[in-house]
Amino acid sequence: MRAAFIGGGNITRALLHKQNIFKSVIISDICPIQLEFFKMTGFETTTCNKEAVKKSDLVIFATKPKDLSTVFDTLKNIDLQDTLPISVMANTPSQAFFDNIEINKLIRIMPNTPATVGCGISVWWSRNCSANDNLICQKFLQNIGKEIEVFEEDIIDKATALSGSGPAYVLHFIESLIDAGVHIGLTRKIAQELAIETVLGTTQLLIHQNLHPSILKNNITSPAGTTTKGLLALEKHHFKYTIIKAVQEGYLNNDN
Repeated sequence: MRAAFIGGGNITRALLHKQNIFKSVIISDICPIQLEFFKMTGFETTTCNKEAVKKSDLVIFATKPKDLSTVFDTLKNIDLQDTLPISVMANTPSQAFFDNIEINKLIRIMPNTPATVGCGISVWWSRNCSANDNLICQKFLQNIGKEIEVFEEDIIDKATALSGSGPAYVLHFIESLIDAGVHIGLTRKIAQELAIETVLGTTQLLIHQNLHPSILKNNITSPAGTTTKGLLALEKHHFKYTIIKAVQEGYLNNDN
C-alpha cells in the first residue's frame, strides 16, 4: 500500500517514526523547508498535493485546520472514491471532508506526540469504512503505540483535549517539579533526573498494580507527613480544579 501524507509538520514526523506497514510513502507540503527532514530520511516528497494523492492508495491529511480549505482547493475534481482518507486534524469534523472532496469514507485519528518514540496513545473513529480499512488503521496506529477505537465522532474532539494536549500539561508539571527542586537547593541536574524518574516510575506503578490513583496516593500519604502537607498545598491552590479546567477549556474552545 502506498501512502500520501498531506502536511509535513511534527505530527507527520511522529506518525512516520516507525514506518514499516506501507510499501512506500510520499509527503506533500507547500513549504519546501518542511520537506527537508523527510528528504534526508529517504522519503519521497513533493510540493504538489495532487501528485501525491494520485500516486497513493491511502491519504493522510495532517495539515493545520486553517490550511484545510487550501488543501481542498488543490484536490478539486480528483476522484478519491477508491482511496482510504485518514484525517489527523484536530477539531475538524468528517463532514468537512465529505462536503469538499470526492470521498465515500473517512477515518479520523488523534494520536499524541509520544508517538514520536513509539509510546503514543491514539483514538480513532471510522465512517463508512470496511473491516479491512479499519484493520489498516489499527496496524498503522499500533506501530506507534496503543490505539482505542471509539464509535461516536465527538469523542475524538474530547480525546484531543485530554490525550492530545495532555503531554504539554505533563511536561509543565515535570518542569514545575524540577524548578521546585532547584528552589529548595537541589542542582538542576539532580532535580531533573528525580522529577523525570518519579513521573515515569509512578506511571509504571499505576499500570502494574492496576489500582485507582487515589488508592496508590493514599498508600504513600502518612498522617501528618510531608506528603500530606504537600497535598494540602496543592488543594489550597486548586491543583485538581486547574487541570480539569485546562482540559475542559481545550475541548470547549476548539476552534483552531
